[in-house]
Amino acid sequence: MAKAAVADASLSLAWGAGLFAGGCLAQLASSALWGPRTEIYMIWFPGAVLLAALLSAPVSSWFSCALGLLLGIAAIALTFQAPVFEVVLTTLPVILVVPIFAHVILAWQRNLSTFEDFRQIGGFLVLAVVLLPLASGTAVYLVSAYTGLRGVAVGGWLNTVLAHALGYILFVPAWLSLVHPKWLLQRDRRHSSTVAIAVVLLVALWWTWREFGAQPIVTPVLLIVPVGIVTWATLRLRMPGTCLMLLAIVVIAAGMSVDGNSPFVGGDVRHSTLSLQLWALALSVVSLLLATLIEQRRSGQQALVSKHREVHDLAERLIAAQEQERTRIARDLHNDISQRLASSSIQLSALRRQVDPAWRGGISQVQNELISLSNDIRHISHELHPNMLRQTGLVAALNELSVTHGRLEGLEIKSHISAQADLLYDEAALCLYRAAQEAISNAVRHGHAHHIVVSLNVGESFAELTVDDDGKGFVAARSGEVSMPGLGLVSIDERAKLLGGSFEIDTALGKGTKVCIRIPISPYPAQ
Repeated sequence: MAKAAVADASLSLAWGAGLFAGGCLAQLASSALWGPRTEIYMIWFPGAVLLAALLSAPVSSWFSCALGLLLGIAAIALTFQAPVFEVVLTTLPVILVVPIFAHVILAWQRNLSTFEDFRQIGGFLVLAVVLLPLASGTAVYLVSAYTGLRGVAVGGWLNTVLAHALGYILFVPAWLSLVHPKWLLQRDRRHSSTVAIAVVLLVALWWTWREFGAQPIVTPVLLIVPVGIVTWATLRLRMPGTCLMLLAIVVIAAGMSVDGNSPFVGGDVRHSTLSLQLWALALSVVSLLLATLIEQRRSGQQALVSKHREVHDLAERLIAAQEQERTRIARDLHNDISQRLASSSIQLSALRRQVDPAWRGGISQVQNELISLSNDIRHISHELHPNMLRQTGLVAALNELSVTHGRLEGLEIKSHISAQADLLYDEAALCLYRAAQEAISNAVRHGHAHHIVVSLNVGESFAELTVDDDGKGFVAARSGEVSMPGLGLVSIDERAKLLGGSFEIDTALGKGTKVCIRIPISPYPAQ
């Protein structure tokens, strides 16, 4: 218990110290962005810093966060010889209101920091960008009437509410998205070049505003340009990039307005400040909604990719298990059933010599049936586990497959196999052999074909196997797709996909069937 109490106290102290520094920096940044030719806040960041900290810190540290922020603001006021008591008095309403809204936000949505759906971003906009600024801004405006800050640091009611709203919408999403583990894990080397491009775009935006901001004819274009920059940041840097780019653009606009050199500076100082605030707020809302839409689509795509990978892995395991089971069954047939049939045949031979000659014909017939059954079982065993494929290579295995099926089924099967087929890696050779085996079997059993041609060509990048028959064919939904595929065809398709290849069927009723499978000659990298 004592160790836990010490740990909690240390954590609270750390958060308090962090918020003291954050309060100092936030107050300095807010003071640096006075309205054009005034000393009225355009953006007020301390409340946003406190809200971001409360949404990230444990509840036990909330008091330390609030106290640290208040002391930081007081320290800045003391440093610049501002009236400390009046500054603290106008800040207190924010210190009291923000924890209430932080509690409501956390109770409503625990996973707010990812901003991946419109329910999350919509709730955040309503609570943190509409209701919270209305409450805190109104309270600050009312309290400022009892101080000398009204008209100096605190402007009109709408100006105060918008300054608070801009702080919340610009800083809180940026902070939450940056500290979330999801974004920390997704950073890679490519982001360095993207960040460099972002800096170049911001510098270009600043130069464009500086050079052409005073020309009213191009003002609408200058106000739309940031939308394209933020959209680019959303696509390349995702939600953190959107938030940071928004923050940078609005800070640049506010800073240039302070110098009286931006598209927002007009004749009326009050209207210039309000126009900048309203433009920044509208740009922020639209950009966050766009970023949420893109994140939602990206999350859906990632979920599909993840499911596809799971199906891919499952198919790979199923095919491997199928091959293992075929090997086991083939071994049992060869080592057990075939041996027992051979033993029964030998016993019948001995029995035939001992019985009356009148019975020998019947025994010989039974023996011949056993021999035929043994041959069939041996053929099935070889079909299940083609030893020839490993012993002599794919060329000999496919030729033997054609000859064996042609002899057993009484039809003509021609094979044209490239000599380079023996150079293929084991998985590709097995895939092509199983595909030929299934295609020939389907042509005989379902297509009732009389002529079958098996061809295997090995090129520079792909090996292509085709099995063409003159059977009755079947109905295909589209080229290369079967309306109701059997398990054998599905297995061929999955085998081809696992190796990075493709599988196609060209068929029609009464026009035979052509099966084509293409496999890369180099092993396909694991997904």
